Amino acid sequence: MAQLSGNRPELFCIVAAAYIHGLRSVTLHAAASISDHAHILRDSQAKLFITEDYHAKSAAELKAIAGEELGWFSHDRNGVVRNFWAEAEALASGKIKVRSAPDRVIRLAYTGGTTGKSKGVMLTDRSLLTNTLLWLSAFAWPDQVRYLCVAPMSHGAGSLILPVLMRGGTVVLHRGFDAGRILADIGHHDIDVIWLVPTMLYGLLDHEDTARAELSSLKAVVYSGAPASPTRIAQALDVLGPMMVQAYGQTEAPNTILILDQSDHSDASSGRLHSAGRPAPGLQVALLDEGGRQVGQGDVGEICVRGPLVMRGYRNQPERTAEAIDSDGWLHTGDIATLDDNGDVWIIDRKEELITSAAGTTMSPCRIEKAIKAECDLIGAMTTIGAARSFNTALIVLDAQTAIAYAARNGLADASAQALAADAEVIAQIATDVGRGNTKLSRAERIERFTVLPVFWEPGGDEMTLTMKLKRKRIAQKYAAEIADLYSAEPPSTVHEPCTATLPGRISCSRATPLRRTRS
Repeated sequence: MAQLSGNRPELFCIVAAAYIHGLRSVTLHAAASISDHAHILRDSQAKLFITEDYHAKSAAELKAIAGEELGWFSHDRNGVVRNFWAEAEALASGKIKVRSAPDRVIRLAYTGGTTGKSKGVMLTDRSLLTNTLLWLSAFAWPDQVRYLCVAPMSHGAGSLILPVLMRGGTVVLHRGFDAGRILADIGHHDIDVIWLVPTMLYGLLDHEDTARAELSSLKAVVYSGAPASPTRIAQALDVLGPMMVQAYGQTEAPNTILILDQSDHSDASSGRLHSAGRPAPGLQVALLDEGGRQVGQGDVGEICVRGPLVMRGYRNQPERTAEAIDSDGWLHTGDIATLDDNGDVWIIDRKEELITSAAGTTMSPCRIEKAIKAECDLIGAMTTIGAARSFNTALIVLDAQTAIAYAARNGLADASAQALAADAEVIAQIATDVGRGNTKLSRAERIERFTVLPVFWEPGGDEMTLTMKLKRKRIAQKYAAEIADLYSAEPPSTVHEPCTATLPGRISCSRATPLRRTRS
């Protein structure tokens, strides 16, 4: 059963019915392309497709591709396809009977696909129950919890709905991110819990209404889906109070592999905000080397997880399944990390994304990008270039929410990516912040040149997956000309250098875009 719909009660009802009856639910992400949706419908062999008026155009395109083999329905009475609920009312009703089983696959969750077509992750009844139980044990839940679901139910935000209902709570649904409305509804509905991706959290922190909003009901702000800036999390603790909860997971082991709960965030100066947290209660998590042996504290290994949370495998892809889950049942996440003496896991980078310079130095792009982004709120995304090169450079993309707020504060009439990428003051700010970030990196890791692209990157686009992972190979292909400019002996005016650091934490920079040297 496939659905293409925004957040609405009917969407969850269909998902719940599928789970109870042991059917396979597939929720399509609205931001994905028609070709991605068509691939998912073919791969999942969906028999039923339910959409809504808002997505009628996309549904019509999909119907033209997929044909009449599917049953086509809508949650709304739009006249284009049959209304599901009108036809359901005509059927005989009866007591709900559970027809599922612990090992039955009841959810197909398609990953974003950083290296090609998305893979269908097969999640069983047991996997989703484990995810629910882990959420319930992950942090202190308030009584009669009221949860505001603003991110798509098709991803991590939806995984909190069942735990809330099991606590006798209430779910308030929003269709899309609107910071002003979120702030108003937290007070209006006495919201206790909210789930946000980091960019949404930043949008709330930067909104003009935040300082005067009634937020006293909040008990937990869960952030997940992408790495968050420790500087911004410290800001959130100052603005919102001690209610932050970080969750690390992946589609193959949903949402709850590692947790940093409210108490773990209590000391923003301890450095723990840079870690990914500790294993969720009752879950087997280990850092393994290439030989499958567990590494010691401080040594580098791959985060691996084993147990009932883990997927059955990838649909129709046994070879990829064998690559991901070894003969001992360990799911290899692809993230390499270290473990400290407190039991916290510190992620270094994706295993396949490490780069080696022309001098033979192996580096983590993720580490470099974290150091730079921690100093610069304007940066939404950043890609480090440096494999087989004599020095590192970066493609930088502005964060849309922060950029709009910046433009408003500074009286800039044009807040488009194109205008801000050419603004001298914006470039000067980024140059200063990149210079400050460089002081936290080794000489080999430092960014020597950068360019600010005149676009915003959106989840599900050419450059980012729906879960905001960078498609680095695609980026390298699409922006080959810009990368060539970064290494040109006579770079154009769109190429900039960071300000040079005279002392740690102090930056010397007299011009916005000086190129004081050239390299071959």
